[in-house]
Amino acid sequence: MAPRVSAFERFTAGLLAIVALTCYQQLAMPYCLPQPHAWPNTLPHHSYAISDYPCNGSGLSRMLYILWRAPWVLWDIVRVQRDEIWLPVGVLAMFVRFIGAMVLPAGIYSQVVAPVTAYISRATNTVYHVLKGPSYKPTYIAVASLFSKHAPFEVVTFLSLLGVWRPNMRLELLYCGWCAASLALLVHWYTPSGLLPPATSASGQVLSRLLVALANVWLERVVCGRRER
Repeated sequence: MAPRVSAFERFTAGLLAIVALTCYQQLAMPYCLPQPHAWPNTLPHHSYAISDYPCNGSGLSRMLYILWRAPWVLWDIVRVQRDEIWLPVGVLAMFVRFIGAMVLPAGIYSQVVAPVTAYISRATNTVYHVLKGPSYKPTYIAVASLFSKHAPFEVVTFLSLLGVWRPNMRLELLYCGWCAASLALLVHWYTPSGLLPPATSASGQVLSRLLVALANVWLERVVCGRRER
């Protein structure tokens, strides 16, 4: 019988899937903001999860609400309006990884499913907005994800791979370089719109991706190097 994925990796994949659901807090933000505001509501027209969403609650209460209504939250995420199509791709990639950890042999999971879904979830937002071009107006969750929350997500997702896969660091550094250049380009495109977070700059985005690359190189050497000794 082929070896199975470890219990720790199954837990890790499940935790990532849960974390992916918490992006609903950003999806719900335009709904919670007082009118009028600049951000369009990109939730599906018939949302099953937003009606009782605790807009004025604490971060903990919002997270508990999302977990309690996880099936409806996920159903909302996969039915977002067209401008947010990158979001369900990334979230579903995390759920594919979790399902793969539960049902697939360790070899297929560790060498194919885990790395492919991790890079899809990391890259899909940036790729989507670069392909949309300079005239596109990004949504609230896209701006928050691209310029405020993406760097920590990159490091955490990369770290989650180190228990099951030995990364190709040339590929990782190439990806980080591409991401830095892409985000600098997006800052240049979106600055005139006035939608970017305060103090967002191209140089700041390049620096953040340099720090991501350095962190990931260090993590790979520490975790994988220790395993080889």
